[in-house]
Amino acid sequence: MNDPLAVKVRIRNSEGMYLTGGGSNSGFCDDASKALIFDYLRHQVAEQLDEILRTRGIRLEAVPVEPAEVYETCDHCQKYVSAFDTFFDGKLFLCFECLAQVRSISQLPATPTSLQAFTVNGGTA
Repeated sequence: MNDPLAVKVRIRNSEGMYLTGGGSNSGFCDDASKALIFDYLRHQVAEQLDEILRTRGIRLEAVPVEPAEVYETCDHCQKYVSAFDTFFDGKLFLCFECLAQVRSISQLPATPTSLQAFTVNGGTA
């Protein structure tokens, strides 16, 4: 993770329950692993919580999520990276920076095309 301000948070109510679901399935539960995770800055969490308190009188708090719960760890440099920014070569999880340093493109296994990815035992899935 290169942005030190990209803090991930869960939303908790005054009873210690976490915001879950989305849309019509929204609610609160005591299981933090089922909670929605928000990017504190990108989703303007502070502003949203202030608005909910001001307009509805509901006090909610943002609870930081440990990076290990949200991100993958690069096996080479040990930095936290988004799952979308991680490459797995069959043995190691690598960030793209380390991937470029550790292996040359010619040594990597061939990446299947989208058509090959949907082919199973000679037929299509």
